[in-house]
Amino acid sequence: GINQLLFYAKRNDLDLLYVNQINPIVYKNNTYMVFGQLTTQRTASALQDKNIVRLILYLNKVIKRALVSFLFEQNDPITWNRAASVVKGILAQVAAERGLYWYDVKAGATEYEIKTKTFHINVIIQPTRVAEKIVLNFIVR
Repeated sequence: GINQLLFYAKRNDLDLLYVNQINPIVYKNNTYMVFGQLTTQRTASALQDKNIVRLILYLNKVIKRALVSFLFEQNDPITWNRAASVVKGILAQVAAERGLYWYDVKAGATEYEIKTKTFHINVIIQPTRVAEKIVLNFIVR
């Protein structure tokens, strides 16, 4: 555990650290916590959020494991649709647990892919974003 911080970040420090993709350890509500969830991805995208990167790694692992059963099957629309249905089922579970706002799956093969005994599955996702700030408004009438 953490016994003591050598640096106590103030509001300006937190802003500077955030811009530089650094998640500081802070002491709040009588506990130490990592205050942020940024990755080292500098380009503005969903991949700047640790939870989204972890989601993609998880989906990659689970979907690959589920698709192994389609190896050595016929490379035709029936197989493609069955594989897409399996992937949609996995994504539906993640969406039900609030991990995705939206998703779509497209499977198929080009003439070249059929000749090389492969087919592709395109997984399009819109991951759920986290709230990093809470704006509290009081309206007095």
